Amino acid sequence: MMSPNSTPIDHPTFVGDPSALPRVEVLETVPEPEVERDDVYYFEIVVFKVENTLFKVPRIGFESEQNVFTTLFTLSPPKGAQAEGADDALPISLHGISKAHFRAFLRVLYPVRGIASTYEEWLGALDLATMWEFKEVRKKSVAALNQLIKSGNVAENIHLAKKYHVEHWLRYSYVRLVTQKEPLEIDELCSSMLDLLTIARLLSIREKVYVRSSRAGSNDGRYCGSCGGRQSYNITDADASDLVSHVFAEELRGMQAEH
Repeated sequence: MMSPNSTPIDHPTFVGDPSALPRVEVLETVPEPEVERDDVYYFEIVVFKVENTLFKVPRIGFESEQNVFTTLFTLSPPKGAQAEGADDALPISLHGISKAHFRAFLRVLYPVRGIASTYEEWLGALDLATMWEFKEVRKKSVAALNQLIKSGNVAENIHLAKKYHVEHWLRYSYVRLVTQKEPLEIDELCSSMLDLLTIARLLSIREKVYVRSSRAGSNDGRYCGSCGGRQSYNITDADASDLVSHVFAEELRGMQAEH
C-alpha cells in the first residue's frame, strides 16, 4: 500500500524481439591437470649427521649402485613415524668416521663444486667407498691415488694396499723393495706390517736376482763390507714384476677376487 505522499515507480518493460536481448556467456570451468612428479628430476633429500655437522644431499647418489645404504632406504619406518634422514631434526647419524672424510667422499659422489684434489681427500673418499661398497667412487679414488702412491713411502704403501685391497699397489711396492740397490732394512719391513713369511719371500727374490746378476757378470751393484768388493745386483722392473707375480701369486689373486 502506497502512502499518500509516495511517488509511483515505473518498472521498465521490454517491448520488441527477445533475440535482441544481450547474451550472457556462461564459461565452463576446466579442472587443472593433476600435478605429477617427474620420473627422473625429482630428487628426494637425505640428511646425515657426522660428528657435529649436518650434510643434506640428494638421496639418489646413495642409491645409484648396490651398497649398504640401498638396503637401509628400503626399510619402512614404524606406522606414523617419520623416516630417518628426512630432515635436520631426524638425521641419519654416521658414527666412527670423520666429517673431513665424509666431505671428501661427497666431493667425489657429487662433484658440483669441484672434485677431491689432495692426497688426504682421495684417501678419505677411498676409505669410505671401500667400507660402504661404492664401486665407482672407489675406482675414481684408486685411479687418482695411483701416481701419488708411486712417490710415497714403500712401507706406508704396502699398508694401504693391504688395507684397501689394491692389488697393483701391493705388486708395485714389492717390486720397489726387490729392485732397490740398498739393503733391505728389517725394521722398515716390519713397520710395513709384513709377516715373517712375506719378508722371507722378498729376501728370497733378492737372492735369486743377486745370483742371476753375478752369473751375468754385472758390475752394477752395492759395496760388500765383508769382502771389500762389489756385489752384483741388477734387475729390470719387468723381471722383478714377473718374480713377484710368481712368488706372491696366491696373495695377489686374492686381492683381485675381492675387488
